[in-house]
Amino acid sequence: MEKLTAKKRLTVVKQYLSGLSYNEIAAKTGTSKGTVANVVTELKAGVFPEAADITEHIDELRELSLDLKKFKLTPTQCAVGLALLGACLSNISLEAKCPQILDVSSFDSLITRTHS
Repeated sequence: MEKLTAKKRLTVVKQYLSGLSYNEIAAKTGTSKGTVANVVTELKAGVFPEAADITEHIDELRELSLDLKKFKLTPTQCAVGLALLGACLSNISLEAKCPQILDVSSFDSLITRTHS
């Protein structure tokens, strides 16, 4: 593995979590795809002390980032939407007034229902 500065390693991690592919990260950082893969492996293994608290959620965070991009939402828009959805749901009886909301089988269907 090429020797990377801490700053470049952090850049690789941020780009990975933002949903870029290994090839895209390698091109943007001027590193090899193998180096990117090694940094991601270290991230998932808990080698980065800055990410120690989220190591078990790395894949979910990346998936969330990809889903937000797919729906062209910012994290702030998502947070506001979920807060509004929570407030609305706390004021109604789900079974009586909105049974279809209980059938949220994926993030895709939740976002589609929330923003349509």
